[in-house]
This record gives sequence, C-alpha cells and structure tokens, in this order.
Amino acid sequence: MTGPVDHLTAWRQQRAGAPEPMPGPIGPVDGRAAYGQAALDGELERVRSAVQGERNATLYTAALKIGSVVAGGHLDRDVASTSLVSVGLAVGLTRAEVHATVRSGLRNGERAPRVPEDRPETGAPELAELPVPDGTPAGSVTVTEPPPARDLAEGYLRPGTWLLDLPPNPPAVWGDGDSVLWSQGEALMLAALPGLGKTTLAGQLVRGRLGLDEHVLELPVLEGKRVLYLCMDRPQQIARSLLRAFDRDEIEHLGDRLVLGWGPPPADVARHPELFAELCASAQADTLVVDSVKDAALKLTDDEVGATYNRARQLAITAGVEVLELHHLVKRNAEGKPPSSLADVYGSAWLTAGAGSVVVLTGEPGDPIVRALHLKQPREPWGPMWLAHDHARGRTAVHNRVDLLDLLARTGIQTATSAATVLYETERPSRAQVEKARRALERLERNGLAWSEPGRPGGEGGSAATRWHPTSRPPFTEGDT
Repeated sequence: MTGPVDHLTAWRQQRAGAPEPMPGPIGPVDGRAAYGQAALDGELERVRSAVQGERNATLYTAALKIGSVVAGGHLDRDVASTSLVSVGLAVGLTRAEVHATVRSGLRNGERAPRVPEDRPETGAPELAELPVPDGTPAGSVTVTEPPPARDLAEGYLRPGTWLLDLPPNPPAVWGDGDSVLWSQGEALMLAALPGLGKTTLAGQLVRGRLGLDEHVLELPVLEGKRVLYLCMDRPQQIARSLLRAFDRDEIEHLGDRLVLGWGPPPADVARHPELFAELCASAQADTLVVDSVKDAALKLTDDEVGATYNRARQLAITAGVEVLELHHLVKRNAEGKPPSSLADVYGSAWLTAGAGSVVVLTGEPGDPIVRALHLKQPREPWGPMWLAHDHARGRTAVHNRVDLLDLLARTGIQTATSAATVLYETERPSRAQVEKARRALERLERNGLAWSEPGRPGGEGGSAATRWHPTSRPPFTEGDT
C-alpha cells in the first residue's frame, strides 16, 4: 500500500499559496533541446509578467507557441505542459481554467510544428515568427478574452460511432447479465447507517478490483489497475476494517496498487469539482473509493452542493475512473419507519440522481446480518438480500436468499403479489414491489423456466391475476393423453 502524502502535496501547496515546483530540462541538452528550453523559458517569463486581467490570455498564447515547438520535436510535451500549468497557478489562475487553457493552446499549436531545419542554432527562438493554424504569424495572435474553459468539440461524439456500439447490457464492474450492481462508467453508492458494514463490503470490492477475489456476494468483479481509497470518515476505523480484509502477504505484495488518502480532503469537492479526477490522475488510479461522501463536501442537503458534487463524480468518470462511494442514510424516514427508498439517502436528490446504482443496507448497528436493498439499478433489480457479515475476517456472504425459481418449484404456482409478499417479507407489498416481482417472473418465463396462465379483468366471472408455474409442471393442452 502507498501512503497519500505525495499526491496530496500539490493541493496543499495550492491552498497555502505556494507554486508547484518547476521542472528543469530532461535528458542531454543538445542544440534542439536548448532551443526548446529557451523558447519555454521566454514564454513562462511573459506569463509571469502579464498584468491581472490578461494572464489567462497570455497563458493561452504561450501554450499556442510552445505547442508548435513541441510538435517540431524541440521540447518534451510533458515538460511543456507541466511548466505552463505551474506558471498559470503561480500567477493566481484557477486550476480548472489553467488546465483547459494549456490543453487547448498546446493542441492548437501542435497543428503547425516548428520543423528542425528552421531552428536557430543558438539563442532564444523568434517565436513571433512561428506559424499558427490559420496561417498568420503567432506574434500577431491577439486574445481579447480568455479562451473558453473547454473546447466544446472535445465532448462531441457521432451517434453512429457510439450509440450503435453500445452493448445491450451495461458492462459491469460488479455483476453479470441482468444482475449488475456497479456498471462501468457509472458510480456505485453504498448507503447505510453507521455500523452496518459499508466499509467491510467496500474492502471486498477493493480486493476484487485488485484481482485478489473474483467474486463478491456471488457476483464477478472486474479487475482494475490501481485503487485510490480516500479514508476520510474515521480513518483509523477504516484502516482496521481494511486490515481485516487483507492478510500480511497480500499487503506486502500489493506494492503501490492500493493508495490511501488519509483524513479530510485537501479541499471541499463542491468548491473544487476537479479534485477527484486530479487526485486519481496523480495517484494513477483507475478506481476511486470515497469513504465517505459527507466528508468530501459540506452542506450536502443543499441542491447546489449536491449538483456540484455530482459534477466532481462525473469528471472523474469521464477521466476513466470507476467510482465507489460510501454514504449515510437518515435515521428514520418521514413516516418514522426504517429507511427504504432513495428519499432516505441523506442529502440532496442530486447525489443519488447522478449515481448509476444505489445499494442500501438496513438493520441495527453491529448486526451480523443486515438487509440489502437495490434501490437504483443499471439493469434489473438485485435482491432484496440478507447479508451475513464476518467482521473478524472482513467477509460478507449472501444469507438465506429467496430464490424465485426455487419458490415456484416448491409451491407450484405464484402470482406477482404472492411472490412479492415472500421476496419483500411483507403482507402488503407496494405496487412497485409487485411490479418488480412480476418482471422477475416474466424473466423466468422468457428463459423457459416458467409458464403463465393469463389473468382476466373484472367482469361477470370476477377478476383473476396472472399465475406462473414452473416448466417442470407444463400446462395440459388438448391432444395430451
């Protein structure tokens, strides 16, 4: 495991007003490298000298010119990008506008490379003479307004190259077929009151993403590359839970594939929505665990905060990061009953609206057996399930699951209402629960595991609900003997 100090340093320096370190030339300084470095140094000095109100425009012009130098093979792109970002932050620009400006300027400048044969042998280059994409000298470029925060065309996709390639079922990080609890490119939120095993379950998903376990709760987990676990809510307790999930040999062989962020975040995510993506980039992580949401942003009941937090989540996802969030529930819902719906998840509705999947654990703190409800699904509903936690070993297993096909085989007949009564353990299932049971029975029928007797609406003979039977007891038809 790797500690969080290094990848949080830049953010802490920024909050304290300290500029990020400026990199020097990399590798041997031959004529071409000397030319590129001299060009970069000159543009960095122009940005430092720019007056307030012109700094972002000056940074864009610098990135545009340096992009042509990079494209001509005179300067390493990473060195150029890092240096330009650093100087932009040092003169007081925000991280979001700096990254957007540098990215756009470099990209546009690279369209008109400075070719080697045009390179002066010594001294700083005359960058004003370098061409830019529209054919005018770079020195004549005047930026009267800051460039857009993002080149809008970057986010456009042609429907024929994207929509038509979408698979019929969402590809899963955790799940298979119709039972998907965590889809690729969508956040999974685990919500529960304290003491119900959120972190215990998260630790097992971390094991799956690290390739140590193939299944969690009998569903496959897709292996990733590196996990950044932000231990923000009682980090010592999180650490103890994670230690129970791994043995000593596993920890020693993990190397830097599991990176731990320790304590409160370096900034409020609702005020710095780029934070998640940047922390993952600095840790080179393709999986982010947020433990917990309430510690990442303040005033979560505020819709503006909830919407901005969702933006932070989506920016991380857009950057190729799979997001797992641990969150809390209200203690009692508006009716004074235990939490059972998305409205019972603490905070703004935008928190759950932006998640692809929401799984809720209910019970009493410390219970070894808790109930899992899949309140928001990327595919078909999973559960409800009873889960048995073995906290000493950091393991969770499905406990006394109601198998609808087994129920149908044992009883010989089920309606949607009778099935919902058993599945949801209630004498009066809600309409939504009945509809979920109906869909599950219809899915068995589509798979050839059940057959149905159509119901009839009310009338002289009265109404009757559709009834399902197992295929092991097929219907009697004319001609059978």
